[in-house]
Amino acid sequence: MVHKLALIVSPFHVGIHQHRVGKRPERILASLTPQLDAHHIPYRIETLGKVDDFEGEIGRSFELLRRIAQETTKAVTAGEFPIILAGNRHSTAGVIAGLNAAGLPLNDLDIFWTDAHADAQIPDDNTNGYFDSMGSAMIAGLCWKYHMSTLVKHEPHSLHNITYIGIRDLEDSERSRIIDAGAHCIFGGKEGIDYAGLLRKRLESQGTDKRSVVHVDLDSLDPQVGHANDYPVPGGLLAKDLLGILDTLATCRPTSLTVASFDPDLKNGAQIVDLAVEGIVRFVRAME
Repeated sequence: MVHKLALIVSPFHVGIHQHRVGKRPERILASLTPQLDAHHIPYRIETLGKVDDFEGEIGRSFELLRRIAQETTKAVTAGEFPIILAGNRHSTAGVIAGLNAAGLPLNDLDIFWTDAHADAQIPDDNTNGYFDSMGSAMIAGLCWKYHMSTLVKHEPHSLHNITYIGIRDLEDSERSRIIDAGAHCIFGGKEGIDYAGLLRKRLESQGTDKRSVVHVDLDSLDPQVGHANDYPVPGGLLAKDLLGILDTLATCRPTSLTVASFDPDLKNGAQIVDLAVEGIVRFVRAME
């Protein structure tokens, strides 16, 4: 049973406060807290401060990762369940380091990555210069090794430990990288996919006895639901798919939940906020 939530809010895009997807976390927070109150779910809020004194998007982003890790450790040590509302999807790399620093046994961890993108690019083959396309590669220890080492207790977790759900917009290099590593992939890209059903089959074949980290990038949603960010990709999740996935993952010994990458000023922003809030509340209640 979850006794209390720690809502860790990171309202940044590559370290820039309230910019693009950095506007989303506090918008979701404003709608989430009344629902938590209505369901008598206790929580506290920790909003990360600005990181303008750090150099460039790399320096700012890694300082945020260190702070996310620290707040995650603090939450778990206090017996709270960390929910991270973040602008950038690489935030989950900080979460995992924080869980490890709190002493959770993570030697055999399941990572569930619901996203239109695998985020397994590395600087050597990244073609677009987009820093937030490397989150799962950071987790796996494939890039930014020095900077990741500045996160207390960061230990790499292989791409083999990741189940990607809904991915459909990949560079050829990262597609090869995750397949060669033996990652579990539930690809999107076409209509009518039963994502929750395929996820359940994967869990039935592999078991659900491991601890898990749950990561949801809202650009996993199909553009007909709304545009979560500037990179909408057809063939994604419908509302029922996202809720079904979260309902399922709530039973997989989750240690944290990250919800990321959403600009509320784009198409159907209010509807995506409502869907994200419904999913979070259902996830938390299903854990009880």
